[in-house]
Amino acid sequence: SFDEKSKKEAAKSELENICRAIDESEKAQKEVAALRTEIADETLRLAALKETSDKAEQVFQAMKAEYERADKRLTTMQMSVKETLVNLRHRLQEQHADTCPLCGQPIDHDHLDDDFSGILTPLEAEQKRAAEACRQATLRRDAARDTYKNFDGAHQNKRRQLEAADKKLSKAKETLETKARAAGLDVSEPIVPQTE
Repeated sequence: SFDEKSKKEAAKSELENICRAIDESEKAQKEVAALRTEIADETLRLAALKETSDKAEQVFQAMKAEYERADKRLTTMQMSVKETLVNLRHRLQEQHADTCPLCGQPIDHDHLDDDFSGILTPLEAEQKRAAEACRQATLRRDAARDTYKNFDGAHQNKRRQLEAADKKLSKAKETLETKARAAGLDVSEPIVPQTE
């Protein structure tokens, strides 16, 4: 009869809807599982990147402190040499001296400046070396920090994807249960065997 045929077609259509809902639910479940695995792996990598970034920051701070010490020593010595030169010149001018009172050589003021600035050469070299070490440490720190921040941003996006996938999975399960109940299936039992 027509009613019986119509009921069979409706039952077949319901069964097809349930099968599609099962497929959607399984697909959503696989997506959630894959995302959870990726997030677990990324969490480990993120921790390693954070550690690298923190170590680079510590090295940078040490190099910065070393540079500041070297720069302070140089500045202090420069001021001391300058003060000594000013005092020496002042005394020589007061005494109208053209020859050195110690060795008797004629005083060459340009040569005097060179002698005193030679005292600064090792300190200038140390300051220059410390400045370069600080610059290199800054580059490494910035690179490590940027790598961590970029990876963390991608990781947060993945977490949001997982949140969305979890919602999609919940909705797919809910839709499947609703369709299964409407078809008279027992939702407390596995649904797939009941559709075969």
